[in-house]
Amino acid sequence: MEFKLRANYVMSKNLTVEADNLNDAVKKAQEMMSGAISQKELKITNLYFDEISPVKWMEERVVK
Repeated sequence: MEFKLRANYVMSKNLTVEADNLNDAVKKAQEMMSGAISQKELKITNLYFDEISPVKWMEERVVK
């Protein structure tokens, strides 16, 4: 069988933000993350896979 998969890495960075409310905190966090970020500052927090093509043996069965 042949599978074509896409690996998806979710990378995260913990931020500490002082603000009067959550909306302001999110805006400040977006500003902090809008510039260039070194990969050394990020941590892989999730990895998942997507199938990007049908399974080859299933295609052969359906066509016949």
